[in-house]
Amino acid sequence: IGTFFLVATIVLASSNPQNLVPPISIGFVLMVAVFLGGHISGAHYNPAVSFGVALTRRNKLSVGHAIGYIVVQIAGGFTGAAFAALYYPDIGVPGPGIGFEIYQAFLIETLWTFLLVSVVLNVTTTKSQANNSFFGLAIGLTVATGALTVGNISGGVFNPAVGTGITLMGFIQQQYKVTVLKSLWIYWAAPMLGGLVAAGLFRVSNSSEYDGYGDLDDGTINYKWDSKKEFRDIRH
Repeated sequence: IGTFFLVATIVLASSNPQNLVPPISIGFVLMVAVFLGGHISGAHYNPAVSFGVALTRRNKLSVGHAIGYIVVQIAGGFTGAAFAALYYPDIGVPGPGIGFEIYQAFLIETLWTFLLVSVVLNVTTTKSQANNSFFGLAIGLTVATGALTVGNISGGVFNPAVGTGITLMGFIQQQYKVTVLKSLWIYWAAPMLGGLVAAGLFRVSNSSEYDGYGDLDDGTINYKWDSKKEFRDIRH
């Protein structure tokens, strides 16, 4: 649901000539969606985020669950783009901005996805920030700031599900021209690299998060009711 509304908002806001600042709409809908689904699924809505969370281990997200998340995110992204395409016959596809090279777009997508995944990891998955009330705002503002700052360079995607959903819908609208797909690899390789680096830095800078978990984790969680009257996860 979250990825559907995120992609639908991206396409509708970007295609509307009366919307002078689409990144604001995008940041706000992501914030709302994160608050909506955070307690249910973690509100990733982004394969790079799910990848990063899975890499940090700590029983937060198993590899199997991460793959399932990514499949659903891609489906949600395409469905959101298809919905928006009902209103706009040519939604366009993301790619490097005019005057910018592929390597420049790749670098931007990597860096800003690194920032996004780092924010998610630190404000939603750490013990010190447990049950905070600002996580949705932090995540939404990160995306809005990135889109405002560097959207003209790379398209400001920072999310493989967004890039895939919009590109595939554009591919269909433009009668299956293969050239429409030429930049799609950027929006997978760069964000996933950013997520990888963010997960690595998180493990280095948050060693206290791994106390009691050990270095390896099979992704299985058991729960017990402790003396403080709250659920805590424990390893086998």
